[in-house]
Amino acid sequence: MVLVGSGSAAGAVYPQYGGQSKFWFGTALTVSGVATFYPTDDGSGSGNSLFMNIAIALVGAKANVTAATDAPLTSVKLIAADRKSITVNCVTGIVLLAAAATMQAAPDGTAVNCMVWGD
Repeated sequence: MVLVGSGSAAGAVYPQYGGQSKFWFGTALTVSGVATFYPTDDGSGSGNSLFMNIAIALVGAKANVTAATDAPLTSVKLIAADRKSITVNCVTGIVLLAAAATMQAAPDGTAVNCMVWGD
């Protein structure tokens, strides 16, 4: 697949060769374990959606950690019907004294990346 575009700035849209599909990349920080992305023309929830259809949204968090329970995990929570926002859950593990490992909301400010493919 060939991407056409200049630079690699997050939030830029790169039309595929032939203009049949587009890719969008963005980074957002978590608040209470949730990161929200706005694949719109101005990067806000009030902008115009860049996509008619979203085929897939791939998300992943980045953190330089050594303990496996500190590694952030992500999942797509919601793609808005108007395709103006994508909400992502982000959690990390925690080991409780009396119990086994469990999950908690990722710390505020955890960086989450999102790649959207659609048309």
